[in-house]
Amino acid sequence: MATLYKRGKIWWIDYYQDGKRIRKSLKTRNRTYAKYLCAQIEKELIEGVSVIPNTQAPLKEVLGEYLKWAKISKAPKTYDNDQRILHKFAEFCQAGKIGNIKPKHIQTFLMAQKTKATANRYYDTIKAFLNWCIKMGYLRDNPMRNIKKYKIEQKSLEFLTEAQIQKLLNTAQKSNSHLYPMIATAIYAGLRLGEIINLEWQDIDFKRNTITIRPKGSFIPKSKRIRVIPLSSKLKAILEPLRKEKGLCFPTPEGTKYKISPRRSLIKLAQKAGLNKINWLVLRRTFGSQLAMKGVSLLKIQTWMGHADPRLTYKHYAHLLPSYDKDIDRI
Repeated sequence: MATLYKRGKIWWIDYYQDGKRIRKSLKTRNRTYAKYLCAQIEKELIEGVSVIPNTQAPLKEVLGEYLKWAKISKAPKTYDNDQRILHKFAEFCQAGKIGNIKPKHIQTFLMAQKTKATANRYYDTIKAFLNWCIKMGYLRDNPMRNIKKYKIEQKSLEFLTEAQIQKLLNTAQKSNSHLYPMIATAIYAGLRLGEIINLEWQDIDFKRNTITIRPKGSFIPKSKRIRVIPLSSKLKAILEPLRKEKGLCFPTPEGTKYKISPRRSLIKLAQKAGLNKINWLVLRRTFGSQLAMKGVSLLKIQTWMGHADPRLTYKHYAHLLPSYDKDIDRI
């Protein structure tokens, strides 16, 4: 059994664990709260875990442990982003110990970012790290609990019209651009750029008319799941003449895998077609937008685009659905 006692105005606890006597400060002057912690410790002793957080653990060591876990548990790109953001945060706040991180450190760090969108991305990464610290027994509470994300005005979703789609594809084809089949795959299958770059001919079944996105090597899809997208007749007509037994579908002109995003090449090609502010995300969103406007269900759009959260599909594409639904006449 654990025993409570006071040192000055602070409550302490005295108990034995594995034959070793342990005395720890509960860091509270409140007797009721001290009793609660004592009961929790007694319960956790039975389960073999201590509930008193190790707030004095060096921040660098805790961060190192978290990144080891993240490297195994997260996609490589997500891990790289976490590593960059958290090292930047640790250097900024100079907390020393994990328990020394205060709300003011976090708020000041977020305010120092160039844009609200960047600050919100950093917010998610830091919050996930601190929640992990609570689970691992380094913190009792998350110092971010009273810090909110920035409110960002939602911009209208950008996508290409059917006329613009044909203009871009025709320009790419006439220019004999190596991006032509990649652009078509983004528009007619809704693949992310990373999925396009890593797509192999073995992933396309021309008999069953399907494209399968799956983890391979160092590539892990954003959803971390295998998903199957129907191969449309338009995309099939473009890809089938290029078909090979195996290998990358869309290598660089030198025959290697893309290491740098062909973002600039797409921008130049789009400008040649008289289109501005075009990127790979716009092409992917064109896929979802065109489906929604033609009455395809949001459930199918969510599945084909690989959205883990249906709310994301609803947010971006629900307003594009036809206002009239013929199912109303079934009543």
